[in-house]
Amino acid sequence: MNSILSSFYDDLVSIDGKSISTAQTYCFVVEIFFNWLNSENILISSVELQTLIKYLVWRQTQGMDSLTIAKDISALRSLGTYLVREKIWSENYALQLDRPKAEKHLPKVLSVEQVDALLNCIDVSTDLGIRDRALFELIYSCGLRISEVSNLLLQNLHLKERIIWVTGKGNKERLVPFGSEAENWLKKWLEVRPKFVGTKIVPTIFVNY
Repeated sequence: MNSILSSFYDDLVSIDGKSISTAQTYCFVVEIFFNWLNSENILISSVELQTLIKYLVWRQTQGMDSLTIAKDISALRSLGTYLVREKIWSENYALQLDRPKAEKHLPKVLSVEQVDALLNCIDVSTDLGIRDRALFELIYSCGLRISEVSNLLLQNLHLKERIIWVTGKGNKERLVPFGSEAENWLKKWLEVRPKFVGTKIVPTIFVNY
């Protein structure tokens, strides 16, 4: 199978237009596949869809994650294209394989100590610092996205009740309460906000110069 592997590499670069690094990666994957075929006493010409599925199951038992399996399938599809071109396979069985979706991991969150350190490093001796402290206190208190907090409207802020209307994805609105610390810094920000907007009518709570 070494001759197939060498010719496969040449075709990847010259015919399929793959980069050298991609061609090398695909050949590495295919070499693992060929070694598995040898261990199972299976000829490359005898490979069917069931063979490929059995191989991928074996790869998973070796601890390969979904991203690696997806890369394996991409390499096997390119191999199948080559083998059909060389009339070794009658069809590209690898095209029937579904690539697994990439695993989604929960986002990492900051600890309470890290959040406190972040908030305390803001220079609140300046008007911009007061604005930033109010902004981040509200984000932390309400669990808001940056896009949500940047579009918050003054008319939707109810300081006395400590609640705010938030417009999220798909223009879905929700009523969100916030804590006393966020209230405290919002009051301070609203006191200095006129320095930023002057005589302009700006509907959003947070503004730039």
